[in-house]
Amino acid sequence: MLPYSQGESSMTKEQKRRLGMFLTLFAAICWGFSGTCSEFLFKTRGVSSEWLTSFRLLVSGVILLTLTLIFYWRGKGENPLKIILDAYDAKRLFIFAVFGLMTVQYTYLVAISLTNSGTATVLQYSAPIFILAWSCLTFKRLPYRFEAVSIICVLVGVFLLATHGNPTNLALSPKGLFWGLISAFALALYTVLPQGILSRHSAMVVTGWGMLIAGLVFTPLVRPFGEVITWDGGMIFGVFGLVMVGTVMSFSLFLYGVSLIGPVRASLLACVEPVSAALFSHFWMGTSFTPMDIAGFVIIIFAVLVLTRPTPAEKAAQRD
Repeated sequence: MLPYSQGESSMTKEQKRRLGMFLTLFAAICWGFSGTCSEFLFKTRGVSSEWLTSFRLLVSGVILLTLTLIFYWRGKGENPLKIILDAYDAKRLFIFAVFGLMTVQYTYLVAISLTNSGTATVLQYSAPIFILAWSCLTFKRLPYRFEAVSIICVLVGVFLLATHGNPTNLALSPKGLFWGLISAFALALYTVLPQGILSRHSAMVVTGWGMLIAGLVFTPLVRPFGEVITWDGGMIFGVFGLVMVGTVMSFSLFLYGVSLIGPVRASLLACVEPVSAALFSHFWMGTSFTPMDIAGFVIIIFAVLVLTRPTPAEKAAQRD
């Protein structure tokens, strides 16, 4: 739990629930806003996905690690050096940083640059289908009925977004659809890879180090140093929204919300993110969505909500 309030122990259960729901919703809205900040920077300032990914990873990693150090010095958090001094955890942290964090950040921003923040976010939200596939392969089982319904819904939703119901005509560019689905696969990796280290270390420490390591690996690979960046008011606003609002603040608030209301309810409320991304994209960037787009959004979000149901095995475990 993050040490935001010394008065938390005096809060009633209902107050904690309301605060947790508010913080989780606000964090999801901030994520949606940050996606549109990326869209704004791509379309009006001409920055590349490579430069923006590199900048976001490095700066966010430094800020998050600085916060963990402050919490540790005040006796309210984990020593951020502990994870990298353990060879076993350090190895897994590196794998998570490169194949999880770096990949999901870059592919998501590329998808936004090729489509828009609302569409890219909704496509990325099909990630639970990849996680479900991994789970079925790992435990050698077929999907349960409600899981099969969810898979069908995601396929229908992606079909509507990509074709608007006409299979002979692509409404999205092939590259946009490809990178949107790749970002969903990357999000699945991002979700699965850190499970072991998250059971031993705080999420802020894991994410802070993960972002910094990902940035240090990614930057030499893409070498975005030659880009000419004009730091005018719009550039500063967009970068602030992406890094501070959409990464540091939203991540911290979401973690605290999870500690108050639990991961299941928090994940349901987080489904506001693609809705907020689409609304910000529409009212700020002037992106228009057709009825088929909206139908695709709704069907994919519904599929994600269906997957939050506990499986029969999880229900049995809860009863025990």
